[in-house]
Amino acid sequence: MGRVGLVYGLAVAATAPAVALRLTGYGLPPPAAALLFGLGVLGAGFLLSWAAEATEAHITPGLTLALLTVLPSTRWTSTTPTRPAGTRGRSTSSTPPPT
Repeated sequence: MGRVGLVYGLAVAATAPAVALRLTGYGLPPPAAALLFGLGVLGAGFLLSWAAEATEAHITPGLTLALLTVLPSTRWTSTTPTRPAGTRGRSTSSTPPPT
């Protein structure tokens, strides 16, 4: 494995905490979140560039171009609505407002 494995491991290690934070929804202070997501973007960029370089030898250029244009346009977000249906901007708190 050697040096290449170490570099891949560092890229995955930089990306994994940001992915875990996004999937769990845990909140961090903005400076810590910016640092963590910045490292995640950097690690993911390295992994994506290495994957693209590896595909040059194994996949035709047309298919590679098609994958690189289609995959970023797909939405990887949750389909859960941010507000329960029927609230239309009203408070969703179960306690009545103070009178």
